[in-house]
Amino acid sequence: MEDNSELHPESLRIQCKKAIEVIDKENDAYEELISKLRTNIVENDTMSGETADSIKAYASDLIFVVEYAIEANELDKVDHQTLLNEIDNVLADKVDVNEVLRGYEIHEEISYLENQISLYETRSQVEIQVLGLNAIIEDEYADQIEDLNKVLRDMHNKEERYDTIEAETKAIFSVTGEIRKIVAEAIEEITDSFINSKYIPSMSLSFKSELPITYIKNKYLGVYEYLIRYGFSDDQIVNLYNKNQTMFKNLSVTLKWSERDAILVVQKMLEMDNKIMYFPIPGQKILASKGIDDVPEFFEAEVEQYNSWSIEYSVERRYWDEICYNRLNYVLSEYDFNNNENELLKLNVDGYIEPVYAGAMIEGFADIGDIVKIYLNDGKFFYFMILDVKSNQHTKDQLSDGQVQCEYGHGYIGENGKIQLSICEFIVSGTDEDTGIIYRTSGSFLKGKYVTRAEIINHIDISEGE
Repeated sequence: MEDNSELHPESLRIQCKKAIEVIDKENDAYEELISKLRTNIVENDTMSGETADSIKAYASDLIFVVEYAIEANELDKVDHQTLLNEIDNVLADKVDVNEVLRGYEIHEEISYLENQISLYETRSQVEIQVLGLNAIIEDEYADQIEDLNKVLRDMHNKEERYDTIEAETKAIFSVTGEIRKIVAEAIEEITDSFINSKYIPSMSLSFKSELPITYIKNKYLGVYEYLIRYGFSDDQIVNLYNKNQTMFKNLSVTLKWSERDAILVVQKMLEMDNKIMYFPIPGQKILASKGIDDVPEFFEAEVEQYNSWSIEYSVERRYWDEICYNRLNYVLSEYDFNNNENELLKLNVDGYIEPVYAGAMIEGFADIGDIVKIYLNDGKFFYFMILDVKSNQHTKDQLSDGQVQCEYGHGYIGENGKIQLSICEFIVSGTDEDTGIIYRTSGSFLKGKYVTRAEIINHIDISEGE
């Protein structure tokens, strides 16, 4: 607490409550404005034509900016509430609400009390030891010193309470200035984007990228810095936030006590973004099913030490499904491939030095035409083009003996009760569908391996027509 520090608890309480009321009223007005712009302009199907499109674009950009003005107000509201709570928590039942805490007064009082205590201690020693005063006088001095110490402790407590409030609230009201600056500049940009009474939205683009990331930096600075270290770009961070704000909040909380656990939250966010999927490690327990009509539908089992590498179908025996047939025909007509018997199908795709394998993965992760980078437990990887997807909603009759399904794909349960996951199901050249993947020259690198994660890195459009 500095000499010039000053705290008016009751006055500050009143100011905080009033500020919160003003923010609520202002945000209500903003919400009403947004509602009218959406209903009367943006979503008004009776408005059509070039002029109407221009007005709708203007209204949409204005809504975008006003929404961030609301967010800035909400951040300030949280700060006012934080200050109000700290005053109540720290000072409640301890300080008169009308008492003003002034730094110089408290420091002067502390200095005076310390001097008085020192004086009394010295005087008592002199009078007892030199003058030989009796025990009654000694007790009187002791009582006076104790009374002074009680007052001194109270003054130190007041100083500590002030310091506590200051420490807990030092960062508040410092996060919205930049947001409000961009909001003001955005309004000006939008106003300046009219040429001959026509709104040109392409002229007002900078605020659309600046506002979201500035808001995230201010509200979730720790999360932002963590994701940057994790290799995310600003655009990716904004995309993650827009898709799952709850997970963003969870990550903010998790980072306060464990960066290691925060990685798991990031992984989940990526999975929900449908760009990357992580797979269980050997010994980890998962839920699996022998069919959606099985009783019970799910059972728990450990994952085996390595994956099962299955065959989807072969190039020469693909006629069982017309759509799969058309997809594969299209790919074989577009890319060079190895046309030899008893090997995995390998495509030569522009931009990839390594060959691209082809086959199927679990439905819901990758789409037809996606190129996925598959990472193995030894650190190596391979590329995999999705030409089919596997369902985990089969009945018992649709699964073969010993086959199971789970959120990661299909698998096989062994005599030891463990599940050997089948993450990737390959297309093979020729007609041989009997020789196991790992016993083929091109698949031997998969022996004893398991998939750790899969990342969608590209997409090509694949025709399903004739």
